[in-house]
Amino acid sequence: MTHFSLFASTRTPALMESYLSIALTVACLVTNLGRLTPSPLAVSGLGQTRHQPVAVKQPYYRVKDRTSGYANITRYTPALETSKIHKDANVHYWAHALLSSTYPFIDCALSMSSEPPPFEIPHVRFVDAAVAITHSEGTTVQVRSGKTKYSTVRSCYLVEELIKVDAEEEFIKYIHNSDAKPLPDPDDPHFPLAEFFVFTQHVQYKITGGLAIISDFQGSGDLLTDPQILTHP
Repeated sequence: MTHFSLFASTRTPALMESYLSIALTVACLVTNLGRLTPSPLAVSGLGQTRHQPVAVKQPYYRVKDRTSGYANITRYTPALETSKIHKDANVHYWAHALLSSTYPFIDCALSMSSEPPPFEIPHVRFVDAAVAITHSEGTTVQVRSGKTKYSTVRSCYLVEELIKVDAEEEFIKYIHNSDAKPLPDPDDPHFPLAEFFVFTQHVQYKITGGLAIISDFQGSGDLLTDPQILTHP
């Protein structure tokens, strides 16, 4: 038997652990489709309903086959996989907090203005996310840095609220993590939202004292995913 532990990483005041039933579509991709049913159901964030559609993410690396020349997709060891997933979840957590902090800043500015802005303020957020860890009943041996470690962890996933993409809501890359310039052209209908994200970067820079900004904005509709954060120092 395999048990799953679910640790909420966003929109939840504390860590949550429960047994988890999850169905994966097996494929050699970083992101797979799945369905989430915690027991008991969550009171906030992911898992409030049974069989919730989710995106299931797992880190891979490529190893070039010397014979064929093709790069094979390979899983990390459970220890490295868990470490990398927790780092991604931590970035997601802080990106959620940084973006959310933009709106009190806006509300404060509006409260001191005699007139409302001549445009609609976008309300966006990063998807709800959680770390899912599978456990086996027996122990496994992991060797790292010459040391033997006993663990029941079999695999680790980053589980995210599924972003629905259709003919009306396409997946858009607004700002790349290596360039502050918005990717959509000024005449693109998505340009105003990209400009708003540039504004949020300025707000984040100000409220953190120049320590951190979100440097990667992408998603569909009012949902965002896969953030990156630039920090200084």
